Parts: sequence; C-alpha cells; structure tokens
Amino acid sequence: MSADLFGEEPAPTKRCIDCKQHLPRAAFDPLRKAGRDYLQSRCKACAKVCRSRYNRTSKGKRKTHLRNLLKGYGITVAEYDALLAGQGGLCAICRQPETRKGPFGGVRRLGVDHCHKTGRVRGLLCHRCNSAIGYFDDDPSLLRVAISYLEMA
Repeated sequence: MSADLFGEEPAPTKRCIDCKQHLPRAAFDPLRKAGRDYLQSRCKACAKVCRSRYNRTSKGKRKTHLRNLLKGYGITVAEYDALLAGQGGLCAICRQPETRKGPFGGVRRLGVDHCHKTGRVRGLLCHRCNSAIGYFDDDPSLLRVAISYLEMA
C-alpha cells in the first residue's frame, strides 16, 4: 500500500457511508482526485443500489437517455424532442404511440431509427416497427417483396 501525504499507511478497512460496515479497501471503487488515489465513500454493493435508485427517477432516466442519444446517434435531447414533436408523438410508420412497457412498468420512449450504413437518423419508431425494419435488414427490396406477398391474398 502507498503512504498518504503524511507518510502514514492507510487503514486496511474503510467504513461505508450507507451500510456503516467496516469493509476491506478492495470493496470500494477508486476515485481519482487532484492526482491522489482515494476510495469512493460507498462500498461497491451500496453504490450499485444507489445508481439503480437514481436511474429509476425521472432525472436519472432523462440523463441516461441523453447519454445514450449522444453516444449512439449523435443527437441531443432537444433534437430528439423536435423529432418527437414533428411526428406528433407518434411512430413515423404506423402513426401509433409506443405501447411497449419498460422494466419499471412505464411506457418506453419511441426508438431512434437510423441508417446502419451512414448513421443518419431517419425518425422515431415504435418498437414493433423498428424491429420489423430490422428483421428485413433495412432492405427496401425485401420489403417490396413482402408487400407483394401480402397483396396476393
């Protein structure tokens, strides 16, 4: 173990601020601050519960949603909101609202549909329509064949 600024060895255990237990230092994630190595104030188990609790809140969901939009599609929440308003809050294909439920019982947001070759965002789709396009590999010729097949009946 490395010595701190005063040349003293750190204690072999640390007390978690949530569960109040004295745990080995390995039970805490590292925290880099001002060039020194610190440990998080919550043990890994309590930190996981805390993150889960936060992610269930509307602020946490919105922040996670923003991070996913920026990382996955290169758009901001404002651009997502503009697309949603432009589509009247409905799926761009079936013109219905999303009905798929999330893990906590609420209705999910419409998914961002994008071209897998160019990365260009096309619009917002419900889960069913987005999955259907995905099953056809985003191939318009396959979709035309499917339409012809359906119209034969």
